[in-house]
Amino acid sequence: MLRVKHRADIESVVQLTFSALNRTILVERLIVADIAFADLNGMAELSSHPHLCRISVETAGGHIE
Repeated sequence: MLRVKHRADIESVVQLTFSALNRTILVERLIVADIAFADLNGMAELSSHPHLCRISVETAGGHIE
């Protein structure tokens, strides 16, 4: 509950910490800490990410994916 209450403070600390590191060091630290993250830079990487789950659904407006 306190995490939610202090979300703005936490996000500020995370932003300051992450912005002080270059990408390579940040990725290495996230891996070592075993923290889940996605290494994506754009829509092409997102659409081909192996953990992306797509389903087909019939709706009143027609078929969507």
